[in-house]
Amino acid sequence: SCQVLSQFDEAISYYRKAIEMAAVADDLSAEGMWNGHLGRLYRNRGQMDEALACTKEALRIAVESDDLRDESFWSDRLGLVYRSTGQLPNALESHKRGLALAREVGDLRGEGASLSNLGLVHYVLGDLDNAAECYTKALSIAAKIGDRRGEAIRNNRLGRTALDRGKNATAKEAFDKALSIATKHGDRREQAYALIGLAQIRLASGEDREAIAQLVQARNMHTTETDYLACLAVAIARYRVSGEEAYSSFADAIDSCQELLNQSESLFEVRYALAIARTGLNVCNRSWTEPAGRSVLLEPNLNDYRQALNSCYARGVVERTIKDIGYLRQAGADGLDPILQMLN
Repeated sequence: SCQVLSQFDEAISYYRKAIEMAAVADDLSAEGMWNGHLGRLYRNRGQMDEALACTKEALRIAVESDDLRDESFWSDRLGLVYRSTGQLPNALESHKRGLALAREVGDLRGEGASLSNLGLVHYVLGDLDNAAECYTKALSIAAKIGDRRGEAIRNNRLGRTALDRGKNATAKEAFDKALSIATKHGDRREQAYALIGLAQIRLASGEDREAIAQLVQARNMHTTETDYLACLAVAIARYRVSGEEAYSSFADAIDSCQELLNQSESLFEVRYALAIARTGLNVCNRSWTEPAGRSVLLEPNLNDYRQALNSCYARGVVERTIKDIGYLRQAGADGLDPILQMLN
């Protein structure tokens, strides 16, 4: 209940008490479950060190208890933490382990989740064919077992993959399905992801004001995992309409990213978004038009990209960063070659 009401500190306190009570009662099953749920809460808040510790503990208990179903579930969840922090080989290994165990015990829901999350790692790596294959299989399972939330998640992921392939019509169909399902079931996170995806299609078509309207809707969903993405996309879209309108939006995006990075410095996708947002703020600054002023602004921003690349240099995330910088360039931003050269 506290999580639903966004009372996260209270929720953490309750989970901690539940873990202590389960340990005193020697109830390994409950202790593992509460550790895992606490880990998921930490992951959703961007507190990855805590998420990693709790999820590993849940997995350890599952292995000790010889519970293959729980071992499958927490292996897959551990992969999500690894992916979020750029530890992609560990993420692949964890999701594959979760998938194999889910198939061994005949857990279709777990199989679908592991396939979908395995696809997400392939997506970050830039392997769009394997990502799409995993998502398609996972979507089929979700439809078979009536997992509507799973259908929304996998349609969104298929939409993003199609968008990166330049198949905008296919992407729109997938995002529309995801939005319809998520809206019906009150899933704000997947609604936000779908709206961001649909807005990106509009950006690609030059429908900037329409994109802004959808992105504002996405921001109004107020979910930790999507707010920084919506903030950045709004700023880019506003820059394409008017540089003067964009300055405060890029500042908002920086604040949103920094808030997450203050909780966990290892969130590589947020670090890339922060670098792009600072680039946007720079090109809105009048000093950027003067060589001396640009030099002063550029070097710290190049360091932002260095830090992002040090956290994760997977092809997929770098290519999507180049695409966002391209939007700024198309709108008339000059002086971006040093950034693009580094990313390329």
